[in-house]
Amino acid sequence: MTFNILIIGQSGRLQYEAIMFLASLRQSAPDYKGQVFVAVPLVIHSFGGGRDALEAGHLDGAISCHYRLLPSLYARESDLAITTLETAIAPNKIKKVVKAYEPIRRMVYQKRGAKVRALFDQNNLPRKEQQIRNTLKRAGFWMR
Repeated sequence: MTFNILIIGQSGRLQYEAIMFLASLRQSAPDYKGQVFVAVPLVIHSFGGGRDALEAGHLDGAISCHYRLLPSLYARESDLAITTLETAIAPNKIKKVVKAYEPIRRMVYQKRGAKVRALFDQNNLPRKEQQIRNTLKRAGFWMR
């Protein structure tokens, strides 16, 4: 089955996340035959898209992981999501590009993400994201 993928990319954090996604796709599905479209948020908004543009369960569901900042990814998401990210950006060709983004360099390559995970019980996370952010800020792991 061939299908197309739409990812969001713009300068800044989303630019690096688009690169990480494409690296992950290349590694996990080297024979992928569909097309990958990279769009900027204003384009999606102009077509009436948004968080509910996909079927229920697809965004922040079983097949995707949405997060705002890298420290919150390490604090909240599954071990599978963390392993997938770290594996996808491990090759040197990708590492050379994404390590320029400070949060990726610190959280992934300098292993601060593991320290962030140790701050939280994954089976009993705080209900509000504000509590997670405050804990990360107090511990010195909050970064944009």
